[in-house]
Amino acid sequence: MFFFDVFPLATKVSIFEIQRFIEFSALKNSLNESFDNVNTVKRDWYRLNIYYLKKAGAIVDDSKSPICEISFRKSFEEEGLKEFKGKTIQLPFILQ
Repeated sequence: MFFFDVFPLATKVSIFEIQRFIEFSALKNSLNESFDNVNTVKRDWYRLNIYYLKKAGAIVDDSKSPICEISFRKSFEEEGLKEFKGKTIQLPFILQ
């Protein structure tokens, strides 16, 4: 069943647009495909963590690497990242 299979049963349907890297990154293909593979999921994970740092007020320098990992033990979304406000974070960055 897909999400659109319920449309005939619904009295109202609402659709909203999201930034995919924030809400959903599918892993359903092998590396033979250019989309929805392990590399695109990692890319979206890094982008999400960069987004959280920037939202907390950090300046992110990704000129040398795209790698940015924030452990769920430290932050779920951007809470707990206020210490980075106004600071420049050079990637790669891994926060345990």
